[in-house]
Amino acid sequence: MKTYKVKHIESGNIFDWTLEQVLDEINRDHSDGWIPYDETDFMEGWNEWVEGGIYEMCRISQQIDGRWKCNACGYEWSACLGDDEVPEYCECLTGE
Repeated sequence: MKTYKVKHIESGNIFDWTLEQVLDEINRDHSDGWIPYDETDFMEGWNEWVEGGIYEMCRISQQIDGRWKCNACGYEWSACLGDDEVPEYCECLTGE
């Protein structure tokens, strides 16, 4: 089962969350007319309602200048790397 690395911003603690836990955080505390996010659009929901508040999802993303950057530690990889050469998680999270 796939898990996602989620960092509690204030404490710096990093957790492995299942998709169900991610969806619970996105969909909690909304009004009765709320249409819940699901596995097809959860990243949109995460970015809209959760990211940067209490939690951030630890991930490596491509920057405007083409380089790849870990949002947990700030480490950057060359823009020359192809999509299949960039690790899913930085060694700061995996200890590898």
